[in-house]
Amino acid sequence: MSRIFDYSRGTNVHSSQTGRSFLWQLHKTCHPEQSEGPVHPSREHNYYVYIMTNRSKTLYTGITNNLFRRVWEHKQGAGSDFCAKYKIDRLEYFERFQYVSNAITREKQIKGWLQIKKIALIAEKNPAWRDLSNGWYGEYRPKQSA
Repeated sequence: MSRIFDYSRGTNVHSSQTGRSFLWQLHKTCHPEQSEGPVHPSREHNYYVYIMTNRSKTLYTGITNNLFRRVWEHKQGAGSDFCAKYKIDRLEYFERFQYVSNAITREKQIKGWLQIKKIALIAEKNPAWRDLSNGWYGEYRPKQSA
């Protein structure tokens, strides 16, 4: 089994743990940071910056509040025109953030990098370039956004 880095725990986990239950655990991770603004203190938010690719290693960097659903959309060709055109369907890398402002900053940072630096980031955490979403869905089908 492959291992990936879980940013919420600061450890590696088996790819078998990256399914729906793993993502649900990410959503339930407790953080000691103070609120950045007027949000309900009992409601946690999670945002993800992710990099997806295709067989030709064309890279796509995005941000979402629901990685499970967003990857599904990309795999179905509904993620974006770019992803549909280039058949971007493999999740190679992701990071989790509690605050959307931090996720947006990181997404902009990564998008500003040369491709070689993005490749190095992926290779550091996922050297085999395995689809990290492999096995996530089984019979489950996320609800399509309206």
